[in-house]
Amino acid sequence: MTVYHSGTHWRSVLSLPVDRQLLADDFFLMAHHDVSGQLRLAPRIAGFGVAAAVLADLVSAGVLVVTASGRLDCPQPGVRVAGFEGQVAAWVAAEPGQPVPVWIEVLADVSVPAVGQRLADAGVVRPVRVRRLMTTRTVWEPADMNVAAWPWARLSTHVRRGEPLDVFDSALARLCTAVGVEGRFLDGGPQARQRLDRLVGPVPAQVDVLLVELAAAVGRAVLGGRT
Repeated sequence: MTVYHSGTHWRSVLSLPVDRQLLADDFFLMAHHDVSGQLRLAPRIAGFGVAAAVLADLVSAGVLVVTASGRLDCPQPGVRVAGFEGQVAAWVAAEPGQPVPVWIEVLADVSVPAVGQRLADAGVVRPVRVRRLMTTRTVWEPADMNVAAWPWARLSTHVRRGEPLDVFDSALARLCTAVGVEGRFLDGGPQARQRLDRLVGPVPAQVDVLLVELAAAVGRAVLGGRT
């Protein structure tokens, strides 16, 4: 499958970031160091996580649906979503019926820079080019460490206090555990993980499918040495 820009003529506009808390934004911050902006996990695994979070945001907004057979569709292809989410919706509308794992794989390479740039445009992070050993990469340095640390601090506080997580934070916690960065907000070893399992609540069925497929994609990548 090729990721490309669609030439669809849109009838209406919906901008997800305006009035919605986005899993992709919070997970992006969780996956990066809140001081240096360095990734806390392998780039490919981070890409899987951000891709799944973007899809979850679109599914939660009703823009995309996960079918009973585990495929992605865009039931209203005439609705435009702003920014990167709009591109993703257009790609799914152009190639409906592809399995969820295919989209997680396809979007893995583009999701981190796209969400990073959106957060940079919002003044949350700053892209910094770092050159090392003949290669150049981008780190996403936080503009405000308190803002960058808020997602993990929020989850950590809930877990320490034994407070049940709402739907959003339950999905965020499961995203983190799927890719292996849950240690950021868990203190206390196995007991903390058991406490988290008790505090995580149900998420919508379609989002649950995305999270299960994310965990499976990470497992395949690790076993295949493709991280």
